[in-house]
Amino acid sequence: MTATLPSPPRALAAILDAAKNPDVPFETMSKAVQADPSFAATLIRVVNTPRYQGRRGRITNVRMATMRLGIRTLRNLAVCHAAQSVVSAKQLGDFDLQTFWEGSLQRAVAAEILAAEIPETDASEAFTTGLLLELGVLALILEDPSRATQIAAWVDRPWLETLEAERNAFGASRADVARGLADEWNLPSELGIPMALAHAPDRAPQALQARCRLVALARTVGRVLAKNIDRGQALQTARDQLASQLNFTTERTDELIDTLGEKVAASAQVMGFRVGKQPTLDDILQEANRSLVDMNLSYEDLVSKLEQTLAEKQKLAEELDKRNQELERLSRTDVLTQLPNRRVLFTEANKEVLRTARDGSPVAMVVGDIDFFKQFNDRHGHVFGDVVLKAVANALAQSVRAVDTAARAGGEEFALLLPNTALPQAQVVADRARKAIEAISLTAPDGSPSKVTMSFGVAVVQGPYRKAHDVDAVVTRLYQTADEALYEAKESGRNRVIAGPSVGWQAEEAARRAG
Repeated sequence: MTATLPSPPRALAAILDAAKNPDVPFETMSKAVQADPSFAATLIRVVNTPRYQGRRGRITNVRMATMRLGIRTLRNLAVCHAAQSVVSAKQLGDFDLQTFWEGSLQRAVAAEILAAEIPETDASEAFTTGLLLELGVLALILEDPSRATQIAAWVDRPWLETLEAERNAFGASRADVARGLADEWNLPSELGIPMALAHAPDRAPQALQARCRLVALARTVGRVLAKNIDRGQALQTARDQLASQLNFTTERTDELIDTLGEKVAASAQVMGFRVGKQPTLDDILQEANRSLVDMNLSYEDLVSKLEQTLAEKQKLAEELDKRNQELERLSRTDVLTQLPNRRVLFTEANKEVLRTARDGSPVAMVVGDIDFFKQFNDRHGHVFGDVVLKAVANALAQSVRAVDTAARAGGEEFALLLPNTALPQAQVVADRARKAIEAISLTAPDGSPSKVTMSFGVAVVQGPYRKAHDVDAVVTRLYQTADEALYEAKESGRNRVIAGPSVGWQAEEAARRAG
């Protein structure tokens, strides 16, 4: 087995070498980072994401970034950056390197999300291992670029079959090569072993078996977004594996998939990856439906059956209409709570803001977040957490008028869009919703009573406004202002309603305030 990759750039190799010592001074690490300007820029972008920045202000220098992230996270970022830098597209012939890294990032983000569900797994290491899992592919193709066509032809095969095919064709699989690469790059076992044994976790040391299973599961989840595969089948495989290994419901798996693409796009921007538009759950379901029709009913068969009898034609028309209605419902509805989803919320908000600009009547946005929601999941499990979300959704729907929109914005966050409603009236509606949620009475799985409260932020935009304006920017700022007021409600004690400042119309003003 001769397939290998070049060594990491000198500056990144120095970081990896220094990180082996847990007591290495931060000054030493920051100097090593500054030796690679591209990596230093990535580090600054990462440390200023919400995950690390919080409310402590923007970091603009490498030394503070190094201290904030810590040695292990710094090492993991250095490994990711090194992997991207050692091979160029020109060296790989016809191999699509951009698609390879896009798939790797999809897998890495899935691993980071799933790490929260598996004890004794670190999100940063899960992301890194997910990103590097198939690094052996690059080594195999770098040794012989003509292999790219064969490897691309195996994209739909089960994983173990792909590894066996590579061993038969090349004498080594990507997993075999990965262990050698980990040793050559002097990576720690918590990264190297899952890269090599994710397909066979029982062969890994006991302490690392959970990490191997996590990365294998992340590969399954990430493939749902991948190009050039049957995404409908990939979605069903992900549902089955998450149900058997983590007791996920179908609804919970679909919710994860629906947010995965957005998180991949956000991570790509931070990490400096080039990725295409990521599919949503709706895209995947529609694609699966089209594939089902193509597989089972050719155009000629459809015409033939339509010509048989008027009754068959009517039956088929009704079935197609039923499917279209279901697809439309799925595209507009949150699967768990049955409330309108975030897409509907912003579509309706755009319409109302345009109307406000014309006739001057106000439109209000109320953003609410369940207080201490994580505790419901931690104490009683995610199934009871879903019960809480459904109860809150029902209370919100009962608290508004027929012309209003009560939507699930994502996770434990909900929103109310209130047309023709000024700030005082919007606060009354928000407080009515708050009291309705406070009145919810639930019994936890252990038999204990469980109370639910919710914090709310309110924002209003008032018209008319006849000048040119960016309606998307105004809607975004309306939501952000309500969300900032929500954060203030959380900070000031929770279970309360806080109103934000008036929302301006000029996109430039909104952008300045948002920045």
